[in-house]
Amino acid sequence: MKGAGQLQEQVQRSVSQIAVGYLVSRMSGLHQLASAMLVIIFAAVMLVAGHLYIESRENGSARIPTAVQTAYFPL
Repeated sequence: MKGAGQLQEQVQRSVSQIAVGYLVSRMSGLHQLASAMLVIIFAAVMLVAGHLYIESRENGSARIPTAVQTAYFPL
């Protein structure tokens, strides 16, 4: 009987290790997906900002006001 109890404990440990391994690999995949989405969003924002900046430089307008252009300091 003692051997059957040890075998059952080993099976339970093996099953729990497999379950933990699956969850860790699943979370790793989710983390990679989240990181990839952040990179895509960051790249899109940078493209839009660059486009607006170049467009404002070409037109000579101040579409993107800087602190120097908008600040007024009476002397």
